[in-house]
Amino acid sequence: MIQIENKRLNEIPTLCLHKIQTETASTKHPVVIMLHGLTNQKEDNLTYAYLLAEKGFYVFLPDALHHGDRKNGINYNEQSFKLWETILNSIHELDKLKVDITKGFNIDPSRIYLGGISMGAITTFGALTQYDWIKGAFCMMGDPAFVNQSRRIYFSLEDGVKSKIESLELYEKKLAPYDLSLQPKKLNGRPLFVWHGDADTTVPISSVQNFVEKFRLAGYPGEITMKVQKGRGHKVSNFGYHAMIEWLCLQENNFIHSPKTHK
Repeated sequence: MIQIENKRLNEIPTLCLHKIQTETASTKHPVVIMLHGLTNQKEDNLTYAYLLAEKGFYVFLPDALHHGDRKNGINYNEQSFKLWETILNSIHELDKLKVDITKGFNIDPSRIYLGGISMGAITTFGALTQYDWIKGAFCMMGDPAFVNQSRRIYFSLEDGVKSKIESLELYEKKLAPYDLSLQPKKLNGRPLFVWHGDADTTVPISSVQNFVEKFRLAGYPGEITMKVQKGRGHKVSNFGYHAMIEWLCLQENNFIHSPKTHK
């Protein structure tokens, strides 16, 4: 049986899912923090969070700023306008969210996985540059190149909109510290799962594909598994979600059977 609780962790509305079972206090569970996309909310990931909980993960679905229970009446256009504000805020909140998760639940703090869809995937890429406690990550329809991505979005805006926001140079300066493509060594040996549709025009596949190819050619430590689905646009397929779940289970299986685990 799966328990679903609506909690406030670090004052963030968060759904918490885990399997109800007889266990000893010494049983520690792996964690998945799953981040939703732009204009979505935590409930949108419930189906696959439930499947992960059935596999033994504690799953946490937080609402991003300006979304879900934190929307505060703003509309779709305003949410899109505040994309980078939302992403950076989510990155900054993750460390405090992790503290509350570690204190309040029967979890193993060394087995916390982070991932997301679209905006949540972009946030995940950025968080990998900041937090060593992330054991592994999955990014579905994301882009690790914050600076280039902000440039692409900026030049797609109408002049009247550009005049209302910060300059491109200021955006680039703010975003560069979170740009994994500029500092790929920060993956630091951690496993990464990437899923993307090759017909995605909202977050084009070319950027993450270039990142993965350059990462592999350079021989940096870390294992990247990339799944590309032909003809798929900006919507994760059931195949993509199940591939992600299978990948997470494989990471845990590798951990359980690692010689280090039994020292």
